[in-house]
Amino acid sequence: MGRYLTEWSGPGHQPDEKTLLTYRQAMLLPNTRHCSIEPFRWLMRSMGRPTASSTPVG
Repeated sequence: MGRYLTEWSGPGHQPDEKTLLTYRQAMLLPNTRHCSIEPFRWLMRSMGRPTASSTPVG
């Protein structure tokens, strides 16, 4: 968790140790890991699928 936060943070926005500890502890809560990545999973699943807006009408 700490590595992701550190590597994905922009220059000048590196998390401090207290922030890293908070995120690490949060990921230990039941179902947090699964729920935290669910939006990304659905984003990837829907990328290759046509949507109603791209389907010709009539």
